Amino acid sequence: MDFKLFAGPEPEQVLNIARYTRETQSLDYKTGPALVVEGWYNDPSFKSSDPEALSPVRIGAMLTFLMFNNDKTHTALLGDATLTFQDRTIAMTTMTDERLKKRNLYGNQKDIRAATKHALTALRRAKQDPEFARTLWPR
Repeated sequence: MDFKLFAGPEPEQVLNIARYTRETQSLDYKTGPALVVEGWYNDPSFKSSDPEALSPVRIGAMLTFLMFNNDKTHTALLGDATLTFQDRTIAMTTMTDERLKKRNLYGNQKDIRAATKHALTALRRAKQDPEFARTLWPR
């Protein structure tokens, strides 16, 4: 398994995600990568005032803007990628820590573990639901 972890200011992270997406897209022309982003929904029990906790929301918004920009100006910063938001509870309950450990995919970094859970959950959903698979890879 390969992964990239981007740090720094959020706009810089988004541009690095876009660059990596384009590099990956070029490996299979017209079949862009499926970007699966953690969907963040208002949870009344969430009591954090740490602005870092909302970083996924801001990054998701910037990626949404890049996808919008792809469609409107044909400036394909994300190439042929698709962007799908997935509820975090789906990923965290479908692909538990125990399941990651059984597959030797349990890493030390929480963010990488969460991304792995989202990726494996999205792949599982795509395997079970052809319509969802077409959402991720329309061509």
